[in-house]
Amino acid sequence: MPGAIIIVVDRLGSGYLGPYGNTWVDTPAINRFASQSILWEHLLIDSPNLESVYQSYWSGKHGLTNKPDTDPGTLAPCLPQQLTEASIPTVLISDETEVLEHFAAQGFAEAIHVPAQAAETSAASIEETQIASVLAHALPWLEQLPNDCSFLAWIHLRGMQGPWDAPLMFRELFHDEEDPDLPTWTFPPEKQTDSFDPDELLSVTQAYAGQISALDSCLDAFWQSIDELAISPETLSAMTSPRGFPLGQHGRIGPCDHPLYGELLNVPCLIRLPEQVQAAKRVQSLAQPANLYTTLLNWFQQPDPLKDQRRLPTPLLPADLPQNPTAPWPASCQRAVSVSPTQSALRTPAWFLHQGTTDDPPKLFVKPDDRWEVNDVANRCPEIVEQMVAQWEICREFYQRQDDDGWPPLPELLANRWE
Repeated sequence: MPGAIIIVVDRLGSGYLGPYGNTWVDTPAINRFASQSILWEHLLIDSPNLESVYQSYWSGKHGLTNKPDTDPGTLAPCLPQQLTEASIPTVLISDETEVLEHFAAQGFAEAIHVPAQAAETSAASIEETQIASVLAHALPWLEQLPNDCSFLAWIHLRGMQGPWDAPLMFRELFHDEEDPDLPTWTFPPEKQTDSFDPDELLSVTQAYAGQISALDSCLDAFWQSIDELAISPETLSAMTSPRGFPLGQHGRIGPCDHPLYGELLNVPCLIRLPEQVQAAKRVQSLAQPANLYTTLLNWFQQPDPLKDQRRLPTPLLPADLPQNPTAPWPASCQRAVSVSPTQSALRTPAWFLHQGTTDDPPKLFVKPDDRWEVNDVANRCPEIVEQMVAQWEICREFYQRQDDDGWPPLPELLANRWE
């Protein structure tokens, strides 16, 4: 019977994890999980708004569609509601009120609210951190499941959106003798400026790295406990994030005005299948949160409630994995669109377009070379800018139509950059 454990960690950018190339922050538990999983290199969120991202996770709607539904009486069944109505146990466990109060969260059969701690000082031990508390609440629910029972356990952690309460020893891992004194604050920083003090930026980065290290330690204990439980052998385990955390790139520390650049948009996506099928596979195609919805819909063998009204997002996995390890993979996605109230971004295999207000000229960056969008080449490639802007309009119209028309072919220059 298929089961799924989904761990969503807010403000976890992929750039600070070992499986995504970071060599400064040691994440042995996440590294090990990645070695057992399929990894998506380029999962980009469609919106920095938590409500919108969760609409993508649970109903397959992209952030460019109309405003999120709020009237439960007009909603098509979302994923948790479908599973609950199919007598599959479902639970949402979180310390984030915004997620627990999401209009689609009512579809879960059970919701466990983990109180958010007002941490004014660092925790004395890893077990006392907010992250450890949320994961500890998940274990009893999983332990009471009957053997070989289908289920969905969705665990959302405030993560770096919540208190940075890791014991100081985790920050000390990244501190050298000649560095400024380690910060002792626990409230997530937020600051926008044209020029950061290098010492301030170093301190924030060390504190963030300490939180990542503490998260890794908590996940290590959690995953070890999960592996010892007698839950369904057909359980899928996944880890992702709804948004990253800017650490000085593009003049921001923290959320600020949610600048749509890589440090915010690029998030991890790891899926471990039963018997570790396709372990250590790295997928290069572009992906977005709505693709997870279709993946889970297929995993639980559920029909799309709107199958006659829309084209489903492409699943991340072949529909018949892991039964058929040689199954062909879904067609590579060539467009990833992200939006906020004041900005938009479009990623193709070869380029990244950032658009702000009408007074700001579009910015263009080479992909995948310019990972953090440092070198704007818009002035040197006006024809690419023109094509990317045109593609943005195509994407906007496609998502707002929500019909069954497929994507038009992507121009060759946007898919394969000349050398």
